[in-house]
Amino acid sequence: LGAKIVDFSAWEMPLQYSKGITYEHMAVRKSVGLFDISHMGRLFVFGKDAEVFLDYISTNKIFGKKDYVATYTIWASEHGGVVDDVLIYRRSSQDFFIVVNAGNRQKDFEHLLKEASKFNVKIKDRYDEDGILAVQGPKSYDLLMELYPEVEDLKYMRFLDLSYKGESIVLSRTGYTGNRGYEFYASNVLIR
Repeated sequence: LGAKIVDFSAWEMPLQYSKGITYEHMAVRKSVGLFDISHMGRLFVFGKDAEVFLDYISTNKIFGKKDYVATYTIWASEHGGVVDDVLIYRRSSQDFFIVVNAGNRQKDFEHLLKEASKFNVKIKDRYDEDGILAVQGPKSYDLLMELYPEVEDLKYMRFLDLSYKGESIVLSRTGYTGNRGYEFYASNVLIR
């Protein structure tokens, strides 16, 4: 499609397409855009202490939140610096997944493993198995309503478990481009 490709954390990232960045920006600001953001990391934390553990390592409150809520937070280092900013998605007190920045994926995974040693949790990196697509812009809602009427009542920082062609997917409303934004999380079987 004529994209200018750059290296981004070992991914070939389309930086912009032949019509230019202004055209792409306006398409998302006035209509809808689709972005492959599979370079982001997706980590799963589950087990008896998952909620307590994630509350312990996060600067924002994780403990006691409702199920199917996403929380934007910072992970602090032992010296008070920032490890990364992340989104933590809660299915239940024992079942979470986390979206981390691409450039910090390995560092974040190692941070979780190190900090988890005192807790009854399991951690799984789904980076190689999963993909993420972002649908952003003021017409994103209309487009997604055609595919999934369940999106009608989906509030900001919430998510749903759905299916597509017999495969499990997650649809979240956690985009932060300044317009209504959604993300699809799914196995690479569906994304690729």
